[in-house]
Amino acid sequence: MTHIPYRRLFISIALLSFSLTNFSQKKQLDHSVYDGWKSLQSISISDDGKFVSTIISPQEGDSTLYIRDLKTEKELKIHRVNKYTLSPDGKFTVGLIKAPFVERREARIKKKKAEDMPKDSLIVINNATLTFEKIADVKSFSIPEKNICHIAYKKMEQPDTAKNNDKSKKSKEILIVRNLLTQGEDTVRNAKNFVFSKFGNSFAAIIEPEKKDSTDTPGV
Repeated sequence: MTHIPYRRLFISIALLSFSLTNFSQKKQLDHSVYDGWKSLQSISISDDGKFVSTIISPQEGDSTLYIRDLKTEKELKIHRVNKYTLSPDGKFTVGLIKAPFVERREARIKKKKAEDMPKDSLIVINNATLTFEKIADVKSFSIPEKNICHIAYKKMEQPDTAKNNDKSKKSKEILIVRNLLTQGEDTVRNAKNFVFSKFGNSFAAIIEPEKKDSTDTPGV
C-alpha cells in the first residue's frame, strides 16, 4: 500500500474544494445565454489556399462576412452579408448585403408589401486589394461556378418621371451582365430566370415580356 504524505494530501483536497467552489459559482446555462452564441458558416478557401472566407452569424441579428489573405495576413469584414461566393481563383468575392435586421423585422411586423420591404445591396470585392463596390437595390445574382469573370444581377430600375412628370410609373426589374475585368455591362429587360454555364463561357436568360407589350415576344 502506497502512503501519501499528509502535506500532498492536504493540498490535493484544497485544490479539489477550490475547483468545486468555482464550478458551483459559474452561471448556469439557460435560454437567456442563447442570444450571445454565434455560429461559423459557409467557410470557403481559394484553390491556391491564399484566401479564406466565412460568415459569422448570431442567433438573432446581422451576420458578418470575413475575408482573410493568408499570405499578407490582411483581413476585411463586411457586415450584414448572409450569402456570398469566393471565386475559385481567389480574385473576387461576391455577396448580398441585407438591410439591417431591425429594419427587416419592423417591416415584417408592419406587414409591408414586397416592393416596400428594405432592399438588399450587391457587393463585389477585389480580394487582391480588399477593396469593394456596393450596388444598391439588388434582388439576386448569379456567377459561373468555376471561372468568375462575369456576374449577372437583377436590380430595380427607377422610372424616369422628369420628362412628362408622370409619377404613376413604377420601377421595373432589369438584368445586368457585367464583366468584372473590364467593367463593361449589358442590360437585359424582362428577364425572368438566368444562369451561367459552369465555366462562364455561356449565359442564358428566359425573356417574358409584359402582357401589355405587343411588340416583344417570349424567348431565350
